[in-house]
Amino acid sequence: MPVRTHTVIMDGTLTGNHEGAALNLKIYGATSLLSVKAKKTVAGDFAFNIDTSASQKGKYIPIESCIVDLNPESLIGVLSDGATITDIPNWADGSTVAAASGNEPEWMSSGDYITGFPAIDFVNSGGDERLILPSPAPSFASGEPFSIALVIDNGNNNNKPLMGSDVGSGTYASMYGTGSSRNIMIQDEDGNLFESTAGSLTNMKNKDIHTAVRLSNDRVSCWRRGVEIISGQDLSGTFSPSIIGNAQQGSSWNGNKANFARILISDEAWSDKERESVEAWLGWYYGQQTSSNSYFPSTHAGWRSDPIVDRAPAFSTDIDISSLAIDTFSAKFSPTGSPTTPWTVSGPIAIYPTKAYKAGTVTFELEFTV
Repeated sequence: MPVRTHTVIMDGTLTGNHEGAALNLKIYGATSLLSVKAKKTVAGDFAFNIDTSASQKGKYIPIESCIVDLNPESLIGVLSDGATITDIPNWADGSTVAAASGNEPEWMSSGDYITGFPAIDFVNSGGDERLILPSPAPSFASGEPFSIALVIDNGNNNNKPLMGSDVGSGTYASMYGTGSSRNIMIQDEDGNLFESTAGSLTNMKNKDIHTAVRLSNDRVSCWRRGVEIISGQDLSGTFSPSIIGNAQQGSSWNGNKANFARILISDEAWSDKERESVEAWLGWYYGQQTSSNSYFPSTHAGWRSDPIVDRAPAFSTDIDISSLAIDTFSAKFSPTGSPTTPWTVSGPIAIYPTKAYKAGTVTFELEFTV
């Protein structure tokens, strides 16, 4: 039987959630896949499946331009509920984001309000729980665009620091909800400060999706649940979101509770279409927008229209090789469930990871019949 071997360098990101997949195979003409097996070069969690549907478009969250993607789902099976987060992988590049020593947040297996999904809990225990992005941390000077998307699980008490910089003194770049109104504010290191218009639609609350985009002309706008709350303001100073969680607000740490289900930072300015696609994907993925409610406004791309196209997995259960020794192939797995019954395929096959906590190399062997 012909055997094709494919080696993939995994950077530790869960690339199955991104545009594209770890390995795409184009099959010319009909053939039959008999089995697949895999091995890895480093210790760590890894599982995969094969998408056999005809179209690959529309399945993956459109965040391929992100340079920061913090997702507590990456710690499922690694931490238990309430455990201290000493570090978390950045799914965008596989780097490690460490917590401030003595000020570690906690991992929640299910959010307070976005239930069924884990959250990063900055627990308001009197400290300054925060995560610190590794050097060189993102820093956007005047004229450098950026985009931010935040999925906030718990936003129900006064001050809600989101992200900011720690420059030692003076003015701090930050994005946060503040005061009893919890209005959204965004501030650069030159002291330019803009606040969302007062009113319930602009407050930071539970189960919120917030986005912010700064264009190359330094104009920044912010949205809550797809509704613009800060429009085209001149944020021309440096914005350096190096601290996530209880970040600097003005010139002091702000130690109030904030829970996040997802944190995304891009070094590109999303167009309105791109921003809405990100918001829509997040809204549906985290169960906030449905086919019958109005989480987003009716003019939004995600309003009652699910952008997430399901895959057609070849295996009913993901193939998990987390427990295998290094450089040891797994057993052969047959898509049909029988090692002697071939599976006819024609067109694209996408092998996508469903769990990838450590960076390293994964080798796949696919056995075809002639």
